Formats: sequence, C-alpha cells, structure tokens
Amino acid sequence: MKSTTVDTTDLCSDIVTAIAERTGADPLEMDPLYDAVDVDAIEAIVASAGDASVEFVYHGHTVVVDGDGSVAVTGEADRELAEAE
Repeated sequence: MKSTTVDTTDLCSDIVTAIAERTGADPLEMDPLYDAVDVDAIEAIVASAGDASVEFVYHGHTVVVDGDGSVAVTGEADRELAEAE
C-alpha cells in the first residue's frame, strides 16, 4: 500500500472553505470540523492514496473526501435524505 504525508490542515481548510463558499457562511463562525468528523480518519484515508473515500454531513451539506484528497460538497443533507425516501 502506498503511503504519503498529508497536510490535514490544508485538507480541513479546503473542506471548511468549500462549505463556506457554498453557503455564504463565515468560516470562523462555523462549528469546528472535528465536531462533524474524525479528522484523523480523513488523514488516514488520504494518506493511503487508495480508492477509498469518506462521506459525512457538515454544516448541513454532504461532503465527500476521496483518497486523492479531492473534496466535493453536494446539496443540503436534509434535502438529499428526503429525496431518497
């Protein structure tokens, strides 16, 4: 398994920034990311450089972090859950 060093500060900042840009929220006023997800788990997934990804809800949106460190934010989590039912 390939392993790399990952700067989780940048990754966590990327996640918070992506949510802030999507919602118009002030990143400094948002709940800490570590309240929504285990940031060590994100680091481990990205460091593994595999095909794995982690999906979680943060600030009312679904966030997906892929093994390559890419971050995707989708629509509001509650709306997605309602549409899936």
